[in-house]
Amino acid sequence: LAALLKAQAPDWSPAESGARSLREFIGANVAGVVVAGRSGMDVIYSLSSGGQTADALTPTAPSDVDLWRAWVSPNSPHAIAADRTGSVVRAVPRGSTVEADELLLEPPGAQFHRELAQAFLLSVPDEIQAKLQLVLSSTGDHWWEAWSRELRSSEYLGAWNAFRRQKLEERLSSLLRAASVGESAIDAILKAIRERHLQAQTKTRRSSTPVHHVLDDEAVLRRLVAESVQHMSIADLRELRIPIGIVLDALSTSKSR
Repeated sequence: LAALLKAQAPDWSPAESGARSLREFIGANVAGVVVAGRSGMDVIYSLSSGGQTADALTPTAPSDVDLWRAWVSPNSPHAIAADRTGSVVRAVPRGSTVEADELLLEPPGAQFHRELAQAFLLSVPDEIQAKLQLVLSSTGDHWWEAWSRELRSSEYLGAWNAFRRQKLEERLSSLLRAASVGESAIDAILKAIRERHLQAQTKTRRSSTPVHHVLDDEAVLRRLVAESVQHMSIADLRELRIPIGIVLDALSTSKSR
């Protein structure tokens, strides 16, 4: 099924709908389909005859939804509901009616993400800028996959991820401020979203990659640490333990630059 989808729609991925895998996407969006078994690592699907099997696909439970992915995916089936104190932050189906003291935060649409990409172009050299502008101008609704491929082949993927993360957090914060939510509650909401995201990433890695493989791969381990730091609050960063010698070396390097 994955191969067939790739042939029919090479630019599509389950992540566009907020799903972490094809199986999760089907469970959330395709009624009447169940898992009939496996062939090696491949899932075998079949049409349901009316009853559900023990391994039937079901939508992701709201408590398991990666809140960050729900927020950053224009086609996510979920939105975020948060109360004004920041003590309750949860995923709900888009368009849901929430509690009286909660706010419904729908993910920004595809146009917002395109505008982010356009703004990012101003920060890269002319050569890369021209290639990325061509992607934005010529690929229609499927620009995202081509954009990601172009950045992966350059040194600017990390810069784009950081820029996008910052702007999406700013968008969320501005919506909360417009609804008269206090700064401490906004910080609590952002922290809850970051923590759920890290939990989801950890769960995915544990289910797909043996831990010792990650720990033995220096490049992977460094990347995981760098990605984790990007999602930490200022309070979390202040508690981060780093050997003082490394900090002094970093300060020295920073001053020399």
